[in-house]
Amino acid sequence: MAILEAERLTKVYEEGGSRVEALRGVTLELEEGEIVLLEGPSGSGKTTLMSVAGCLLSPTSGSLTVEGRGVDFRSPADMVRVRRESIGFVFQSFNLFPALTVLENVLYSLQVRGRRTPEYEREARQILQQIGLSHRLDFVPAKLSGGEKQRVAIARALSGGSRIVFADEPTANLDSHVGLEVLEIFRKLAKEEGRAVLVATHDPAVRKVADCILRIRDGLLIEEGSQDSDPTRGH
Repeated sequence: MAILEAERLTKVYEEGGSRVEALRGVTLELEEGEIVLLEGPSGSGKTTLMSVAGCLLSPTSGSLTVEGRGVDFRSPADMVRVRRESIGFVFQSFNLFPALTVLENVLYSLQVRGRRTPEYEREARQILQQIGLSHRLDFVPAKLSGGEKQRVAIARALSGGSRIVFADEPTANLDSHVGLEVLEIFRKLAKEEGRAVLVATHDPAVRKVADCILRIRDGLLIEEGSQDSDPTRGH
């Protein structure tokens, strides 16, 4: 079942008489329980596609449906709603608050998503236990290893029950062993919890856990392969 459907997305940048087509009619589906790998060189449109599909950026044209509901790109409030309710982000630079502890970083993410009930701290603790950080709750990011920081970033992405996770180069700052541990977390999120995971990376190790591999070049999307190849999945 498709949890995210993007139809004919375009993004055009115009400045000083120049015109750059970052996306050229991209169609994409993400399904429950699936890990999709997005590969492409710098300047290919990879980051733009993730930003538009993640409701961080409005397209020039095209449509996006998330969990059965169309996104109104003319409304910043609707884009915020989609990010808050459905999408979690994991960034290469971790994007943690240095003055906050591990637990406080996740609590803050829950508060931003509107989770202010007395149970929200219990939810944060459960998420951190799930990814193996229950023994680091009171540590600040400076006291954590790279792999632990990435786990906190994943915990923040999962907060609020996000059904879709976008990960931008999640293993780039990690050694190969820790990188594989992070990939295993993504695999469990998809296979055991039914989340959809889109990973943009240059790391070939991600291919080991991917259900579908997409390549983007010059704003065009091409499906390289999947376990159950469907030529309509990405183009």
